[in-house]
Amino acid sequence: GYPVFDPVMLLRRAAVRLPRSVYPLASGWRTFCAAPAPQRSEAEAEAEVERRLADHYSSRIWRVRRSGNGSLPVYLKVQRHGTKFTTVIRHLEGDQEAFKKELMVVCEAPARCRIGTVEVAGQHVWKVKEWL
Repeated sequence: GYPVFDPVMLLRRAAVRLPRSVYPLASGWRTFCAAPAPQRSEAEAEAEVERRLADHYSSRIWRVRRSGNGSLPVYLKVQRHGTKFTTVIRHLEGDQEAFKKELMVVCEAPARCRIGTVEVAGQHVWKVKEWL
């Protein structure tokens, strides 16, 4: 099956990077290690993720209208005799650049804006549908 998109995983992956520290070794080489994260309880961490999710979904400035039969307008375009795949999202209203930036984080692939549509390189139909 296809991997299920998990917005909690996305927020944890997009967390702020901690500053790096340099530790010299006996051989003279230096290692770069992330500074230790502050200890938080599991409940505090889950509350933080829930707060970020609520902020994320309330601050959307774009909208994807459903198609005539009620489904999400996310399609797979096949080119070059089945060797190039592009995921196309149609019926986009609002700020296309903001949508493109969020979509690039979700799909981990480059995207480009067209008039009313956004195209993402690769097969990401199920991932995008789970996200929308």
